[in-house]
Amino acid sequence: LPPEASATLFVDGLPIDCTRREAAHIFRPFIGFKEVRVVHKDAKRAVGEKIVLCFVEFADPRCAATALEALQG
Repeated sequence: LPPEASATLFVDGLPIDCTRREAAHIFRPFIGFKEVRVVHKDAKRAVGEKIVLCFVEFADPRCAATALEALQG
């Protein structure tokens, strides 16, 4: 891993109604899992879709890379 590798993953493509608990259920089995943050944001335009941002924090970049490799795609 590069020296600037992060221990936090950004997760895209979650359903609009995804909860913190549901997201954590996906990542909890991976070694080094610390926490998940799910942010629901309103669209910038009145007719746009809502946005879900999800960040998953691991103990170190190596643990994050393992989860990323296992779940990518």
